Amino acid sequence: MAEFWNPTASGRALTLNEIRAVLHAAAQRRNGARWAVALGVGLRQSEVLALRWTDIDLDAGTLSVNRTVHRVTGVGLTYAEPKSERSRRRIALPAPLVDALRSHRVAQHAERLKAGTSWHDDNLVFAQPNGHPIDKRADWRQWRAILATAEVRTVRLHDARHSTATTLLALGVDVRIVADMLGHSQTRVTSDIYQHVLPAMAQDAASRLGAALW
Repeated sequence: MAEFWNPTASGRALTLNEIRAVLHAAAQRRNGARWAVALGVGLRQSEVLALRWTDIDLDAGTLSVNRTVHRVTGVGLTYAEPKSERSRRRIALPAPLVDALRSHRVAQHAERLKAGTSWHDDNLVFAQPNGHPIDKRADWRQWRAILATAEVRTVRLHDARHSTATTLLALGVDVRIVADMLGHSQTRVTSDIYQHVLPAMAQDAASRLGAALW
């Protein structure tokens, strides 16, 4: 993988060591699992912040994307349907991410008890200490702070999603599986975005085949 994985070719994707550093830094913070979801399964910001506990089955190890959240002028934060049918999807969760979400649920329950009657119950997976939704700008500030703590270069929050995709492809995961996980409308969209990774993967596959046959 190291021979052909060059995340910087896509512009801003994090390297594997950078991802690990970010996850370690995030684990020390409140709502740390929020960033594990971003980097572990590549959800969009609008999808992560709209997650409800009913969207997650920790026993089955799955997460379902059923809605998004956006700020509408004059209205505030508003929930909406995913932008396409492919965006509405169910994703298998890595076991460490399931563990992180279990721990997060326990921590959130403690916050709920502390807040008492001031708790705003929207059943959100990631919320403010009083249960209210997290604003995207505050979420972005947390991302910047975590990058600084991890001593990782500053990248866009959306680049966490690119980092997940690049890592999966570099690990040899089929592009169709990656497209399904990201909620891309077509596999071609995934191929076009990550075309810098695919030729090197093809060469790596050819090298392995050559070694096996000759």
